[in-house]
Amino acid sequence: MTDRVDIDALLIGALYGELTPADEARLTAHLESHPADRTALADLTRTRAAVRESRILAVQLEPPQSVSALLLQEAARRAPRPPREESSWFHRFTRSFMAHPALAAAMTCVIVAGVAGTLYVRHGAKLAEDSASREIAGGAASQPRSEAAAEPATQAPPPVASIPSPTPTKQRFTATAFSVEGRTASGRETRPGMVAADPKVLPLGSRIRVSGAGQYSGEYTVADTGRSIKGHDIDIFIADDAEAKRFGRRTVEVEVLGSARR
Repeated sequence: MTDRVDIDALLIGALYGELTPADEARLTAHLESHPADRTALADLTRTRAAVRESRILAVQLEPPQSVSALLLQEAARRAPRPPREESSWFHRFTRSFMAHPALAAAMTCVIVAGVAGTLYVRHGAKLAEDSASREIAGGAASQPRSEAAAEPATQAPPPVASIPSPTPTKQRFTATAFSVEGRTASGRETRPGMVAADPKVLPLGSRIRVSGAGQYSGEYTVADTGRSIKGHDIDIFIADDAEAKRFGRRTVEVEVLGSARR
């Protein structure tokens, strides 16, 4: 359905001959089903023609501003007004408080008193029990030392020797991968299951278990070193060059298992 404001705009545009072919088609379709608008447009057209033909406006090509203002006022009058938004109960409630500060202060006092009373009713019994427990404990503490001495003393259990916990062997390392084949620092040829590491951290021949490396997690032998491998870094040998590049740089956990098996 075409909006009333759009129809009024089309009527004014038709009156001044400023409609596009598409707008003319829309207006024609509307006027065929709304004879009242068709009659109003015809009346406005005749009135405009009569004004243009009169001598009063012989110099002006368009009607004066007063006539245009009347046309705009008529269009605004006939346009449907937007529905008025209904305020919620909370908005009306707060608005009444803002209009009467004294009422707001009194209601605040009532709310505070109600909350305080509710808390007292809910927690009063608990406070009384706590007070009674403290009085009983105080009476037991003031008992004469002779009576306390008469009670049999319980023998304290012998101290249990503490067993030292094992030193954690898992450490965080930064893992990369390489695929260059050749002789390693240990004298052996590169093969799967070898890693390069800093000999100051992981000596050559060490057996380690790598966790958190996905499909490449498992046991490895430290068989090579490298100038760029320092500290907590390991470089895992992967025969496939594309897989080595895809491995990238990962944070893994390394557990030292011991020396290499012969």
